[in-house]
Amino acid sequence: MDIIVLTFTGNLQENGFHVRAVIQDKYGKKQSTWGYLPALPDLAEQYNQWHSELQELANFKANFAINKRGIKTKNNNLSPRERMLQRSQQRKNKAEEKQNKYNKIEKTFVDKMNNWLEDDEFQPIIEKIEESILNTREIWIRVLTSDMEILKLPWNSWYLLKRKKKTRCTITFSPVNFEIHYREVNYKPRVFLIFGNLENPEIQKQEEKIWKNIPSIQIVRSLKNKSREYIYNELQNTNYEILYFSGHSRTQDKIGRFYINTTEYLEIPNLAHIISQKTNLKLVFFNSCDGLGLASQFYEHQLNIPNLIVMRNIVHNRISYQFLEQFINKFTQEKKALHIAFKEIRNFLEDNKDRESGAYLLPVLIQLSDEPQFWKDWFLPLPSHLEVSVILSASCLLSFLILFMRLLGLFQDIELKAFDHLMRMRPSESPDERITIVTIDESDIQYQEDENLKLSGSLSDRAFVKLLEKLNHYQAKIVGSDIYHRLEYTPDLNKALQQTQKFFAVCRIAYDAEEEISPSPSLTEKQVGFANFPLDPDGFIRRYWLGRSKGNECSTDRSFALRLALSYLEFKGITMRRKDELRIIGDVPFPKLVNNIGGYQLPSDEMGGYQILINYRSSAFNTISLREIISEQIDSEKLDNLLKNRIILLGVITKNNDDWLTPYSRGRPPSEMSGVFIHAHAISQILSAVLDERPLLTGLSQWVESFWIGFWGIIGSLFFIAWRSPLNRIVYFFLISISICVLYCSCLLFLIRGTWLPLAPSFIALTGSFIISIIIYRLIAKVKQYIRFINVP
Repeated sequence: MDIIVLTFTGNLQENGFHVRAVIQDKYGKKQSTWGYLPALPDLAEQYNQWHSELQELANFKANFAINKRGIKTKNNNLSPRERMLQRSQQRKNKAEEKQNKYNKIEKTFVDKMNNWLEDDEFQPIIEKIEESILNTREIWIRVLTSDMEILKLPWNSWYLLKRKKKTRCTITFSPVNFEIHYREVNYKPRVFLIFGNLENPEIQKQEEKIWKNIPSIQIVRSLKNKSREYIYNELQNTNYEILYFSGHSRTQDKIGRFYINTTEYLEIPNLAHIISQKTNLKLVFFNSCDGLGLASQFYEHQLNIPNLIVMRNIVHNRISYQFLEQFINKFTQEKKALHIAFKEIRNFLEDNKDRESGAYLLPVLIQLSDEPQFWKDWFLPLPSHLEVSVILSASCLLSFLILFMRLLGLFQDIELKAFDHLMRMRPSESPDERITIVTIDESDIQYQEDENLKLSGSLSDRAFVKLLEKLNHYQAKIVGSDIYHRLEYTPDLNKALQQTQKFFAVCRIAYDAEEEISPSPSLTEKQVGFANFPLDPDGFIRRYWLGRSKGNECSTDRSFALRLALSYLEFKGITMRRKDELRIIGDVPFPKLVNNIGGYQLPSDEMGGYQILINYRSSAFNTISLREIISEQIDSEKLDNLLKNRIILLGVITKNNDDWLTPYSRGRPPSEMSGVFIHAHAISQILSAVLDERPLLTGLSQWVESFWIGFWGIIGSLFFIAWRSPLNRIVYFFLISISICVLYCSCLLFLIRGTWLPLAPSFIALTGSFIISIIIYRLIAKVKQYIRFINVP
């Protein structure tokens, strides 16, 4: 199909028109040319004569049908039968006289327009159009003009378009310099029907029935002979895609009026601000008389309705009904493009013009879009089997792509951040009353200096002795020092340690660029645990070593937390055993982390030793400062509650090299956690898992995680498919929001129960498949539209 756009600049009455023709073939190639048409006021006057004569003929036929005795015979001596035949012949003669007069005026009108279009300066455009007619069977001529006189002309009687019978030519009109606004699409067309002052109520019922018989249509309002205020309020408060007027209308002084009852009428200025707000409006249809004045007011108020249908002259009820019936059938049932359906209806009326004079010249289609308009493009039908298959296939492909990218570690950072977020969102837990942390900060160091206690790092031996004496006095069960001490302990310190029930200290195994730090020679191997942490690529501590190979100077294969936890459990007769490669404490297995568990996609060498995920406790530990204990600033009863039968950890919390990022790190810069607290979380995790059945953190198998991600990808596609079904979009926004909440809450609840589900890739699969489904659907629609464009039915 070729599209020819004729832009008329000027006016018919005074200056004539400079006409630009842009011809676009079915392959999208464009060429343009210019022409000129002179001013011709007589053509406008000829339209007025045609308009008056057609109206007079219509009135004559209407009055003659009502008053069949309107003609009297001159000879009273005739019999009744002879008088009846004479009156019939007189009626026939009068009708033929009126019809011949109209036909002559119509022919004069058509000839004058054709002669005008044969002007020499317009010939370059004529030649281009004739060339298109020779090369294609379908031509769509779009006339763009700001002069309403152009719309009055009988363009469908243009001789040029009738020379080639095999070529179908359609003419539509558009204003110049219009702007097509984005139009919303509803799941099914909503129609607002307004029936004005009709003499025959049966016509209203028949037309309303035609609309109701359209499949998947919704009649939102059907108003008959209502007051102006009532119609005004209903138009404002109702949403609709099609606005249909049927009844009487007229144009007076270039102003169109539509009569809604016997006394009241509406003009477009009364409705301009309402119609301008209806962004989903697709079609305004005035199936009423003399509607060019209504169309001109749409022009003047820049109401850029995508499609507007009006009638040039008086419309009989039978033609009104016939036109609507043909329009609905061809556009909605036969699925013809709007301009093609319009052309075929006019052809039908022209073929039957012997019954209704001038009817084929009545309808005018003003269409803004330069693309064919199809009924099924005006609403959201259910996707076809092909579309569903393509969308679901694309969703599966997206899921596979996400899984592949995940295996490459491209989602690791975002998955770890999502994990941290979920960790922080867990509900608060009660503190672990088995552990108390004795902290050493700047104030404690200053206190030692003020007391003339000779410092060895952050803790003097004399202060350490005093601390141990207090801990022994209050019957601390286990004491663990997270402070490196390479030297031999002093005799006083050794004596205090011997009186301590169980004491453990730390060393550091050389790992990566870390320096190896040996423990004090005064301690046995079973009193030492290494304090190293496995560091994630982003610098966060989310994992913990239970054991690893020994170092040269730090000759222990158990971590500090495991040493203290097992020592505490020994009091309850609980020990650790091995079953193949699995560590089991009591009856609780502690699965070893693999390199691709949860959101991790780490190199194999990153998973050396026996690692577990740290299930950080969401509550703080009981703490007390060094100076508060040794200076007796706290009463004995409180000390007894904090120290008796507890694991006591001693650590430095000043800013030093033992501060780490954890899932609970927030702010800018993010807050850090001292190493002693991380050890406390690891100890608490082991004890709580064995004694309190608190879950350990673990992931699922790769197959289960893949299924989980793919499931949410399919859900996203199904939501889009459901989006096309007849439900309100707000419902789907709500359902999509609910599905995202379900995904989020599921991952959070599973994490609380100890299972790390992939949140980030599942969310990407859910939303990504929905978005990709939209893109694919639109691409399919464009392909279909292009196919229709090059081969319009």
